[in-house]
Amino acid sequence: MHAVATDLLYNSEELFTAARIDSADLASRPLSTAELDVNLRDSVGETALHIGAESGSASVTELLLARPDIEVNLAVTGMGYARGHTALDLAARTGRTRIMEMLLKRPDVQVSTDVRYVSD
Repeated sequence: MHAVATDLLYNSEELFTAARIDSADLASRPLSTAELDVNLRDSVGETALHIGAESGSASVTELLLARPDIEVNLAVTGMGYARGHTALDLAARTGRTRIMEMLLKRPDVQVSTDVRYVSD
């Protein structure tokens, strides 16, 4: 694999991990890489923003939302329960009110009224 492609893949995986564990320190290195696509999807169709919203990773979500190239309305493309959900949907589904507030402050966030939540 080409060295640049390997670096970009490593940076993406590092960002996904940072979003899972809410580590702003870990996220800062890949986010400082100009070539990084912050909207890149992992193997289940989630972006770092989806992962951060669902995990309640406020510090990483804040860093992601500061990026001008972040696409906040992307839906998960994988085949699991999250398919079709946006970061806002995932934050709502998991009760991550701080993340919801951050997302709802953005003028470009689209609020879906078509999502149905089922309690267990």
